[in-house]
Amino acid sequence: MTDILGLKITGLVKYFGEIKALDGIDLSIPEGHIVGLLGQNGAGKSTLVRLLSGVMKPTAGYAHVNGKHILSEVNEVKQITGLLPEEYALYEKLSIFEYIEFLGTLYDMNEEHIEIAFGKLAARLGLLPLRNRLIDTLSKGQKQKVAILAALVHEPLVLFLDEPLANLDVAAQIEVKQIIKEYKSQKRTIMIATHLLSNVEEVCDQIVIIDKGKILYSGELDSFKENHATLEQAYLSYIGNAT
Repeated sequence: MTDILGLKITGLVKYFGEIKALDGIDLSIPEGHIVGLLGQNGAGKSTLVRLLSGVMKPTAGYAHVNGKHILSEVNEVKQITGLLPEEYALYEKLSIFEYIEFLGTLYDMNEEHIEIAFGKLAARLGLLPLRNRLIDTLSKGQKQKVAILAALVHEPLVLFLDEPLANLDVAAQIEVKQIIKEYKSQKRTIMIATHLLSNVEEVCDQIVIIDKGKILYSGELDSFKENHATLEQAYLSYIGNAT
């Protein structure tokens, strides 16, 4: 029996008007891997994670997320994925718990399950004392934590994180990276879109470089760094050679 891949992407294309944001993406990520998705601004990173999480539809091509088709099984895809978009929209007139409770019902979580999941994650992210605070009274860093909690509350099998450490203090960054590592140990698949190469190096197994909607490189992190002292040097060298 063939193991189910965490992600299987075939010929994925996305146009916005006449702009081609993704240009025939092919990619396979094993279940239980953490992949760092790297690229310059406008490379297509955010578009890719939104397509894979069922938020948008591709112009052409398709993908399977933990065996579920992003078009014919889009509702199933949304149930098993968690998305932290780079630009998130929170219901700011709700309290933190009210917002998470609302999301939990969308994932068919019962009241007890929501309470347990909220308590565990909120404690780790330092949000438990702020449980009843309205979201519009929070700082940027606190809102980032709420968005992370929202992506994790239903314990998704596949997790898409777009710049997850933005606006977080050092202690919160360490905690979020630890949570990511724990998800990997549970055989969950994680894609992290980021500009922070040092954090990719710390948590990722695989690296994917995307530029102008095309994949320039996909492979193991150690192989990519070969013959370079740092990941930054390897990345800049590869981007320079590719362009």
